[in-house]
Amino acid sequence: MDLIGWYSEYRREVLDRIARELNVNITAAKRDHHSHRRPRPCGLTVHTGVGCPLSCLYCYIYDMGFTHKASTYPLNPESLIYAIATNKNILLGKDGTFLALGSVTEPFLNETKGYVIKLVKLIRSYLENPIQISTKMILSSREVLDLYKADSKLSILCTIVAFKSASRLEPLAPPVEERIKFLESLVKAGFKPTLFIRPIIPGITDREINDILKLAFNAGVESVVFGTLRVTRSILEKLRVFPDTYKEIIRRLGRKPLTGNKQISIKGSDLKKKLVKLAREYGFKIYPSACAANVYIHGLHCYMCNFGPCGNINKLPEVDAKDIAEFIKWLSPSAKVSIRHDNFSIQILFDKNVNPRVKSVVKFVVSYAYKREVKIYAI
Repeated sequence: MDLIGWYSEYRREVLDRIARELNVNITAAKRDHHSHRRPRPCGLTVHTGVGCPLSCLYCYIYDMGFTHKASTYPLNPESLIYAIATNKNILLGKDGTFLALGSVTEPFLNETKGYVIKLVKLIRSYLENPIQISTKMILSSREVLDLYKADSKLSILCTIVAFKSASRLEPLAPPVEERIKFLESLVKAGFKPTLFIRPIIPGITDREINDILKLAFNAGVESVVFGTLRVTRSILEKLRVFPDTYKEIIRRLGRKPLTGNKQISIKGSDLKKKLVKLAREYGFKIYPSACAANVYIHGLHCYMCNFGPCGNINKLPEVDAKDIAEFIKWLSPSAKVSIRHDNFSIQILFDKNVNPRVKSVVKFVVSYAYKREVKIYAI
């Protein structure tokens, strides 16, 4: 592959087109954190808003300083996609970096859903990157249709972690029955939504899982993602209203200290195995992680993290060490590198004088281009 052309020339074409055709505040876009923030293997999180009023007891955004009041992101959607396209740590295009919308807000709140639908349309039209949205809100039939027109391959995760306990656990979120109807409307529109059972709340999710799976299955949902609970001191205190759950979380934390606002994952592999087993009995496809849903829906193949492989590993792009070396030399002409690779990973050995920013770009860009884990070493 022509990695330099894909990375540089295509990016320039996209940026020129956005600036020419859309209402963009280029100065603000270049200053925005989306223009330089590093992605994770699961993609670049895109903040469509700030804050959330739903006040779910297990939510950690409030410990990060975000409020219970939501507002749309300060940049308009046009400027936001320009900021993303400027980010040198990501690849643009349908085989490029995954984009996960929401993150520190609920994307389909009344305050944010119009912004999000427009943003999805712009990403599909100008960037083409695979998009995923995680939500527990609902849209009207008209809004579902608008969303489908914006991007028919959009990966949508619908969060349901409780049934009878949902009103106490997620006091301001839509009732589970309404979320199930929303899932059904997504299926009828042509989407392939995924049931998102994250986090698994001990003593709640594992006791109410059968009702959740049955309702989702009857709504036409075919896939599910499970994830473990992370707690902070304040989250743990909020969950005291469920005494059995509180005691079980304490047990599963073991000796892990809760300090400040630090998020700690509880031990939950046994619960996850139990839930996965039941979901398989219903016939659900189990995705190992949220981004795996994005991979499969977009027909991609990926082995960038330990959760994979996702898709068909025999269809991963063939590694071209010469192409990678030329890309690195283009970024840093004086760099001395040695490249090794096997079927599932790429090891790049740099001399100690190479700029850390160059190493960062190489790690993320090469990883997404070849859909493999990239390991960086010093010679």
